[in-house]
Amino acid sequence: MKVIELYLRFTDWLNAKFAWIVAFLICPMLFIMVWEIVMRYFLNSPSQWAFEISLFIFGAYIVLGGAYTYMTGGHINVDIIWGKLSPWGRAIIDVFTSPHYSRSPAPD
Repeated sequence: MKVIELYLRFTDWLNAKFAWIVAFLICPMLFIMVWEIVMRYFLNSPSQWAFEISLFIFGAYIVLGGAYTYMTGGHINVDIIWGKLSPWGRAIIDVFTSPHYSRSPAPD
C-alpha cells in the first residue's frame, strides 16, 4: 500500500509540474494571434497558417491542461440533481460519470 501511495504522490507532483510548463503554451498562441491581426488588418496580407497553428496550440493547451484541472477537481459540476442528493447518491453518480477518484470531500 505504501508503494501505491508513493506512486500516486509522484504522479500528482509530476502532473503539477507538467501543468506549470503547459501553462506557457498560451504565450506562443498569443504571439501568433497578434501576428495574424497585424498582418491581416494593418498590412492587408493575411496568412494561411496562423489560424490553424493557434487552433492546434489551443487544443494541446486544453488537453494537456485538462489533466491538472481533473486532478484538482476544477471541472464544473451541474448542480441541478447532484446537489440535492445525499453523499451516498453523489458517490454513485460520481462513480458512473467519472473514472477519477475525488480526493476532496463532498460538500454537505
